Amino acid sequence: MRSIILISPSKNEIMRLYQQWSDKAQNVFKDYDKLNMVLAGERIYIDYLEDGQNDYEESELNQIDILDPVFYSISYSDKEMMKEFIQKSVFSEGSYIDNDFGEIISLDEMRGDKILKFIQ
Repeated sequence: MRSIILISPSKNEIMRLYQQWSDKAQNVFKDYDKLNMVLAGERIYIDYLEDGQNDYEESELNQIDILDPVFYSISYSDKEMMKEFIQKSVFSEGSYIDNDFGEIISLDEMRGDKILKFIQ
């Protein structure tokens, strides 16, 4: 499994994504702080990270233009499916993703083949 971090201004990202994918995915499981699903045979796990901010240095947090950021880990089994998930999902405006390799970028900038170069 590979993973990225979604950095959002919203504490309701799990519910938003559940509403978008519950009728399109298989084996969907939603809890308060997690969402698991299977898309085209590939797995995606989304977990709320209560203390996610603690994993970042001040210089990294300064790159994020969110007053009170909320962190979610998104683990995935297939890079192509993750690209499709990112492209077809509507995330909260102003969200960022962190590829865990030193790059944090606005989701507004993350479209098309740029996704495959960003995620591992």
